[in-house]
Amino acid sequence: MALYYDFARAIDDARQDAQEKRGAMTRVEFDLCLAQAIRRGSIQAMKLWAELNVDTSSPPAEVDEFDELREKRARRDASKLSSPAARRSLRPHGC
Repeated sequence: MALYYDFARAIDDARQDAQEKRGAMTRVEFDLCLAQAIRRGSIQAMKLWAELNVDTSSPPAEVDEFDELREKRARRDASKLSSPAARRSLRPHGC
């Protein structure tokens, strides 16, 4: 019986504390509530977090998915041209 009493008393105390804090939320309280909602899987909370924290002043850079492959090919071709065998094959015949 004492365990239930302690639990009920803690709930009453928490409710009383919440009622006393009826003023505006602090930024820390807001961030805590937002983080808890995000961790529960709230998409709206995630959108709000993104609106508040993501810099949208500059548009994202254009991304070409093939740039990385082109760079690898250019490095590979450059390394082939720098090899002694490649240099010999570039010489005119008879030199």
